[in-house]
Amino acid sequence: MPEINYRFYATLLDSFQYYLGKADDDNAFQEFIDRLNCKPFFSEAAMKGTAFNELIDEILSGKFSLVNAETDSRGNISYPYSEGEVSKTFKFKKNVVTEIARRVYGSIPQKYTEAVLPTRYGNVLVYGYADEVLKNKVIDIKTTGSYVFPKYLNSWQRRVYPYCLRKEGIYVDSFQYLITDFSNVYIEDYPHMPELDVLEMQRFSEQLIDYIETHRPLILSPKLFNAEAHQSLP
Repeated sequence: MPEINYRFYATLLDSFQYYLGKADDDNAFQEFIDRLNCKPFFSEAAMKGTAFNELIDEILSGKFSLVNAETDSRGNISYPYSEGEVSKTFKFKKNVVTEIARRVYGSIPQKYTEAVLPTRYGNVLVYGYADEVLKNKVIDIKTTGSYVFPKYLNSWQRRVYPYCLRKEGIYVDSFQYLITDFSNVYIEDYPHMPELDVLEMQRFSEQLIDYIETHRPLILSPKLFNAEAHQSLP
């Protein structure tokens, strides 16, 4: 592998996109610096989304049976989930869970993927876990409190994961967001356009590098950098 100067996971690019959209928020700057520093944070909404994804994967692996799952009077199934010292039991509509599990049946769950992205500031290792890889398509399961189309148009996962998988020899030509607000299921499909996606990833990664180097004294986590590449940009 060539020398790596920066390491960006796919959802960090999404966090930077989100930060740029709300940079005038008084708390946005510190929140993003905390994200760069990998500072732990608790969000019940994020925990619920992670629990939902785990439930889908357990259904696909046979660890959780929808057939035998009991439902309450509203058609909800209960799913206990723990994250660190926090434990909660979430309720999900069985018909929503069934619909999403049906759509990702036969996929490879939580596929780790990485690839080198060349930029004018050096090589960036982009990486992450694709929720589901199904034939020639990557599927990312999203949970949200409310949904308006196209919610994930500017997301970077849809560019990063197909790029990385292709570099590994796994041909994918599309990316699908499988979205639920826990009452309904929505779909956003995006084609993978290799040349355009690479240019966009390079541009945005360079923008993030500019930001990181501008605020370098505040960034304490070594995870963003190659162990041997701590010098500032020329």
